[in-house]
Amino acid sequence: MPKKPTILTGIPESEVDKVVERYKKEGAIVEKKKESDGSYTVTAHPPDSDAGGKQTSSASSSPDNKKPATGASPGKPTSTSAGSGSTPTGSANQPATGNKILRGDGTWPWFAEIDGKDIIVRDAIATAFGGDEDPMDSGDTASGCRTKGNPALMGCALPMDGYGVAALKGSPLPKIPFGMNRDCSDNAGGAHVIVTHRASGKNITVPAIDLGPGKRTGHALDLTVAAAKKFDSSATANNFEMKLDYRIIDGAKFVT
Repeated sequence: MPKKPTILTGIPESEVDKVVERYKKEGAIVEKKKESDGSYTVTAHPPDSDAGGKQTSSASSSPDNKKPATGASPGKPTSTSAGSGSTPTGSANQPATGNKILRGDGTWPWFAEIDGKDIIVRDAIATAFGGDEDPMDSGDTASGCRTKGNPALMGCALPMDGYGVAALKGSPLPKIPFGMNRDCSDNAGGAHVIVTHRASGKNITVPAIDLGPGKRTGHALDLTVAAAKKFDSSATANNFEMKLDYRIIDGAKFVT
């Protein structure tokens, strides 16, 4: 457990209880707050902190309130210590001690790791895709939720193997259901991803809505333009590139 409070933002309602439970098991004092956009902010205090000694829950939240497709909050500081839900330690070439490494067919320029119930990728080169200003993108996604005409769409594309896409064959990431349905509603059983900029501490939680980027790019993550703007306000599908860490919540169960 980190010595300083860990703050995670933009967590969808379908995932927040899982995140809270993990930190409680580590002995943390956990607070969760529902934001105006329907997402949650979770703060985990070390057991010896002065956080009041109580674990709070959002009793006022309604099960009828779903995280909208535009839902992640702007990034807030988060811990950079290893552990479920936080940014992993190490580097792109040096995995955390004890983590199982996922290399796919061994030809990809990056690898993933199993960290508890999650899959993590560190120092991933991330780019942006989709939207009305991307001439190379039709707006269609593998999940069915279109990016064109939806400039506030928060989501990501993951290079997952198993979907029959030649450019993704042998990827370190297994086939995982998308975190968004065709109508752009949340799919609670699909992939939701915590994306973190380690240097600034900014993080967002977004659903996986598409496939890519391909192996030849050397990249490991694509963000919708709205998601990329949380890290760089001037981001477009044509100019955004940044090293980011990401964590696929509960992704390990899909590894065979």
